[in-house]
Amino acid sequence: MTFKKGVLGLVGFLAIVGLLGSFSSDDNSSSSSSSKPAVSTSSSSSSSSSTKKQQETKAPKWNTKEADATKNGNWQIAVKEMNKVDDLKSIAETADPSSVLKAPWNYYGKVLTFTGTVSDIKENPPDSESAKRLGGSSYSVVVNLENDVTVQGEMAGSSGNIKEGQQLTICGYPVGTIEGNNTMGGHPVYICIVGK
Repeated sequence: MTFKKGVLGLVGFLAIVGLLGSFSSDDNSSSSSSSKPAVSTSSSSSSSSSTKKQQETKAPKWNTKEADATKNGNWQIAVKEMNKVDDLKSIAETADPSSVLKAPWNYYGKVLTFTGTVSDIKENPPDSESAKRLGGSSYSVVVNLENDVTVQGEMAGSSGNIKEGQQLTICGYPVGTIEGNNTMGGHPVYICIVGK
């Protein structure tokens, strides 16, 4: 019986040592595994913050499927982009108006400048869709260019002293085309820009 007790005692002792060994290896593995998530957590948080930065600096997705500025949603994109820039004139480019009218999507995301004669100017009512989109006061101006192309500008702010018949340079983001009204009848197509 003493032998059995000795064997059982030895087996019990080995079982306890085995359990202690497994606890200590669990502690090591849990501490090493707890340190691993900290590393991966920090890299995942840095990757998520870098993803956030990429999304913020990522170029906007302009609608190139629909040219009609009243339907394509490019207004909203132009307003967001415009609000990131203090002085649009400082980054404005010139482009052939005929080319812009024919394929405005080739110019989305660029600030373009146009000079011509004002044929129509009006302040937009404060509760109008245009004024709301542009953040308060806004005006619409129609400018006839030399090559029989017309630009309609939806501009933030007040029209100030602008009058029909005067030469005017406007700049803004092209957002598509818009159907205009002709005093002689018909509905010509204009380049539509959003600016300030």
